[in-house]
This record gives sequence, structure tokens and C-alpha cells, in this order.
Amino acid sequence: MAKDEQWISERLQACSVAHTTVTDAAIARLKMLLEGKLGDRPLTQSELFSTAAQLMADMSTPPVSKAEGGNAN
Repeated sequence: MAKDEQWISERLQACSVAHTTVTDAAIARLKMLLEGKLGDRPLTQSELFSTAAQLMADMSTPPVSKAEGGNAN
């Protein structure tokens, strides 16, 4: 793992521990962005809007825990 990727992973892990409401999906998207698109160039206005919408969707639909079973019945 590259030094930058390790640093990003450590920061995101610390974030998920400190802020338990941050979903795994949001952490994964942030990791992908930080290791890719955001490191390459500034995002355009439409990319920023799209990224914000994706992150909000990631945060608003947390996965069902295995303890809950995921069965609506």
C-alpha cells in the first residue's frame, strides 16, 4: 500500500471510529475519491454536485445490520 493510501485509510478509519453514524458506503466513496479523482484534479461544479448527492445517498441509507436480520416481515 502506498504511503498516501495508507494515510487516507488511517484517517478514514479514525473518522469511522469517532463518528459512528458515518456509513461504510460513505467511507468507501470517500476513499475512492481521495485515492482517485480528487487527487488528480479539481472537480468541476457538476462533479461536486454529483459527488455531494452520492455522499448524501450513502449516508441516508445505512445498511441493515446482521443483528436486525434485514427481514421486513
